[in-house]
Amino acid sequence: MKFLTACCIQVIDLGTQRINATNRDWCARKIMFTWEVVGDQTTEGRTHQKVYKAYDMRLTEGSELRQDLQSWFGDEFNESNKRFDLKSILGKYCLLALDSSSGVEVVGNQSVQKITPLSSDLDQNTLAKPLTRYGIFMTSEPDMDLFDSLPVEIQEQIKNSPEYVSAQDRQSSEDYD
Repeated sequence: MKFLTACCIQVIDLGTQRINATNRDWCARKIMFTWEVVGDQTTEGRTHQKVYKAYDMRLTEGSELRQDLQSWFGDEFNESNKRFDLKSILGKYCLLALDSSSGVEVVGNQSVQKITPLSSDLDQNTLAKPLTRYGIFMTSEPDMDLFDSLPVEIQEQIKNSPEYVSAQDRQSSEDYD
């Protein structure tokens, strides 16, 4: 297990995605968090190392999204989970436990094993600020500058969602009006 200090920099709505499993296929609305790996402020030559994790967009008991948010925010999440605001996680630091067989720059669920808060005795002011701007991408109202900054594989996932296609169709029809 590899542990990295990271800051959540993006929440990405992937739209509805088709999941192909061994025994069945289904569709699920997906969301992805992006963290930028940070060190202390004296770290020189930092890169934009990013870690991604996709989730089904649901907070039901036992869902992976709910489990990770509870692990990360604890009681703070439990008290506010009726209407959790995804914007509230932007700029929040955490400790990511990654599968040691994976590299840092990864896409998908396989590498992030656990998300926990930073130690309470750690002064977060000593941590470097992320180099990437914070942002939320919603397929219903796409921020195309943010979209263009995403890795090509993630852009392709989003482009294949019905929500993105619908938003693009609406935009095209508005352009003709």
